[in-house]
Amino acid sequence: MIDTGAAKATIALYEKHGWKLSRVLLTEETWAEIDPSALGLDETAEIRDSDLDAFWFTRRSDPGSEAWELRRLVGTPFALVIVVEDAHRENLEDLLAETEHRMIETLHRRDLASPNGIKSAETGEKQ
Repeated sequence: MIDTGAAKATIALYEKHGWKLSRVLLTEETWAEIDPSALGLDETAEIRDSDLDAFWFTRRSDPGSEAWELRRLVGTPFALVIVVEDAHRENLEDLLAETEHRMIETLHRRDLASPNGIKSAETGEKQ
């Protein structure tokens, strides 16, 4: 389950450093457990169904490009960053989906390597 206080603190920390919350990814289980408004979201943040509980933050990185950081919301903090050139904006959705998939795969591999056995990447419970 998402710790709403920690989620709000994460948003504040990223905003302090010039990032903007652009998207919120929530699993079906999280939708059932919390009201997204409890996260104190900006009304411009898009909320999407996902296999992952995470925030997408954005900020301009260099002229002509934008950084997107995918930040996991449960378990050990973990993030992946991609830089999207303005010239490749038409591929944005594919790039974001690929990064989300990469995070899920990385978390799954980490759980398989755990000495405690196979655990769910989202709940930490043994399967």
